[in-house]
Amino acid sequence: MNGILDHSMVDIETKIVRRSRSFTDDTTKFAVLRFGLKNDGRLFEVTKRLEMVHDSRNELDAVNEALKNSKNLNLLLKKSLLSGDVKVYQINADGLIIYDNIEDASNTSFFLFFLTIASSIVFFAFYFLPDNGQRFNKRQITRK
Repeated sequence: MNGILDHSMVDIETKIVRRSRSFTDDTTKFAVLRFGLKNDGRLFEVTKRLEMVHDSRNELDAVNEALKNSKNLNLLLKKSLLSGDVKVYQINADGLIIYDNIEDASNTSFFLFFLTIASSIVFFAFYFLPDNGQRFNKRQITRK
């Protein structure tokens, strides 16, 4: 998707994440870059976990500055099939890649590929493996 930047801002947000097994809550800080393109009503969002709580300058601040100085943006987006959300995987500003999250996309694709292969193997194993008890019953019926 191509466009021209309309607005952008970086916020620091605190999110509480509940661990399912230990029933404890973790407080995690994220840097969130939100931006919009002219003639497009969508609001795009990029999040990065902050490693240190006192870190005020982060990677997304540099991306935000590059966005504001760019004349033309090219976004690589992927829409989620389950939720309908649009995720930004790459931002190209004036021919220069300023944000790249392609590794997460390839990890997800590999996981889905592996899951498909594993489920196919399990299906074929249960479907085509002989059931010895059932075969024995068929032999007894045909002998009588």
